[in-house]
Amino acid sequence: MRLLKGKILRVQSINSKECKKGEATSKETKVEDESIIENITQTMEKVKKVKGSYKKKKREPQNLCQMHDIKATKNIVKNYGRAICNFILSPVSRPYLNDIIHRDHKTIEIESFISYIQARKETIDCIERIKQMLIVTENDDEEEAAFKTIFKKIGEIFIKYFSVNWIFGGRLTYKQAHVAFRFKMLRRLRNPELFTHLKSFVKR
Repeated sequence: MRLLKGKILRVQSINSKECKKGEATSKETKVEDESIIENITQTMEKVKKVKGSYKKKKREPQNLCQMHDIKATKNIVKNYGRAICNFILSPVSRPYLNDIIHRDHKTIEIESFISYIQARKETIDCIERIKQMLIVTENDDEEEAAFKTIFKKIGEIFIKYFSVNWIFGGRLTYKQAHVAFRFKMLRRLRNPELFTHLKSFVKR
């Protein structure tokens, strides 16, 4: 009987200690949870203050893509026009010039045409200038009308067969823009009357 009572007391004592431990652990967990919540709240408040300290930046006056397009297409007509002139003045064009002149303009001398191009090369700086070298008017004499026709034909040859090498082998900044405009320039040479403006090659 005494042994049984002793066992019961020991069991009660163990249970009592375990209950106290459980209560202590529960209190510690509760304290930790409260501490975590407090830290999160403080962090959120700091984030709100930081966000509030920054003012909204003003939008740029012009879209960056639009600015890039303007820069890329600004000098394309001038560059193509002068490249055609340089091609005409180079030895590479001679076989083509000889063929065109001997076939269609037998009265024209190659050296006269070369001098004509040399005199006008540096004046090509816009659409209107290159149109003046392409469109035959009533005021043009027979020789100048022939020069314009030859310039148009040799320009087509340059764009078709030599322009890609010129674009990627030269010092052009916006190479892709010049490649994209290549066939537009070819169409403008064939129909210079329609050469009134240059649309951006970039799709919106």
